[in-house]
Amino acid sequence: MLWISGVAGGLVLLFVLSSILRTLVVPRGLYSVLVFRLWWLLRLLLRLAAPSGGYRAIDRAQAWLAPLMLIGMLAIWLGGALVGYGLLLYALSPLSWATSFREAGSSLFTLGFASGARISLSVLDFVAAATGPVVIALQIAYLPTLYAAYNRRELEVTLLQSRAGEPAWGPEILARQWLVDTETALPELYRSWSGWPRTWARATPPIRCCSPSARPGRTATGWSDWSP
Repeated sequence: MLWISGVAGGLVLLFVLSSILRTLVVPRGLYSVLVFRLWWLLRLLLRLAAPSGGYRAIDRAQAWLAPLMLIGMLAIWLGGALVGYGLLLYALSPLSWATSFREAGSSLFTLGFASGARISLSVLDFVAAATGPVVIALQIAYLPTLYAAYNRRELEVTLLQSRAGEPAWGPEILARQWLVDTETALPELYRSWSGWPRTWARATPPIRCCSPSARPGRTATGWSDWSP
């Protein structure tokens, strides 16, 4: 039973660590099953919150998706770390189930040494104590990158409104450029718009998908952000 608990705890920690690295550290925005499933579940629940509403009602509900995703990721990562360290402490120490998880939580959230069953701390306690602040710090450091990419996208979408209307539409761009005889400016417009998708793509895919524009009719593609 003890070795099963140890293996399970190690696997949980590896799974959580992999999700954190893929989401917050690796700049390529690698796929994380945990984050994607959370995005899918929250998006579904918010969609059900506006069952009979139109696009604007759905957009108002889905505007909560990005902040809920950030809070949900942090809660799941810390909760997974708590479970992993609790299982490992149970396997590697003489503590009971309840005491192991109480000590893991005390170390993870830097509340102090909660267990009186042992005289000294173990290496696992120190590792757990470092995990909580590191995860929170990585989440906080991720926010400026995310909001910088979002603000750059919104700037480009706002500037495009005078050329493509709201919502943006490809044929509208061509028609307006033809009316004022400025078709020669289209290549420069295309080149300027080829830059921000590369920057935005560095953000985690579920996060950027749940960050709609500030106004319901203002989208970067001319399609609804919540269209199926």
